[in-house]
Amino acid sequence: MMFLVVGWILSLGTDNTLIPAKEGTKKLSSNQKKVSVALIALISLLLINSPIEPYYSGLGLNEKGILLGFGLMMFLPPFNILNWDDSHKIPYEIIFLFGAGFAIANAFTDTGLADQLAAWLQTATNLPPLMLLVLIAAIVTFSTEITSNTALISMVLPVIYAVTEQNGLDSRLFMMVATICASYAFMLPIATPPNAIAMSSGAVTVKIMARYGIIFNVIGILLITLTATVYWQAFL
Repeated sequence: MMFLVVGWILSLGTDNTLIPAKEGTKKLSSNQKKVSVALIALISLLLINSPIEPYYSGLGLNEKGILLGFGLMMFLPPFNILNWDDSHKIPYEIIFLFGAGFAIANAFTDTGLADQLAAWLQTATNLPPLMLLVLIAAIVTFSTEITSNTALISMVLPVIYAVTEQNGLDSRLFMMVATICASYAFMLPIATPPNAIAMSSGAVTVKIMARYGIIFNVIGILLITLTATVYWQAFL
């Protein structure tokens, strides 16, 4: 539903004429084939490395090391795709933005803000379940605009689980909503690397991104609440 909504809103005021595809398709070059093989191998290794409790314990390899190793592999035989001069083309400002998101998320825990959030949610459990669902969706959606979604959800899920379990609510439903909302990063470039890449291109300003992003956030909160109460709740 969000794909349809986002596509429709972004298409308003534009020429929706479809451009016919060019006849014929170019074959993949040697380097393109190498990168494709490396990506497939990386995805496969990450899946195998991840534990699936209680059935599979995973390989236990450091994911950061895996990602760094595959990146460095592009410089080495038999790939030989990149050379040291290519390192000057890396958009380091995007890396700093992404790192800032992790830093802010870590500050949530170190300053005790996460505990304060848990205490605040505890008092909010007096609200009707539907209102509490909207509240959690809104908190996570707007928090992910200034933090990394991975770091945010790893901090928020234990809080939501503890609060909902203590009050006899369905913790799975609330955690599913929070997990999806952690990816509703539409407003700011710091929210997610694709946003930062879009802004660094110069085609999108922060003002435009925020203006459309807040619309997507509100629609996303309403849609995820509707999906949770009408569809997910029937199967949990």
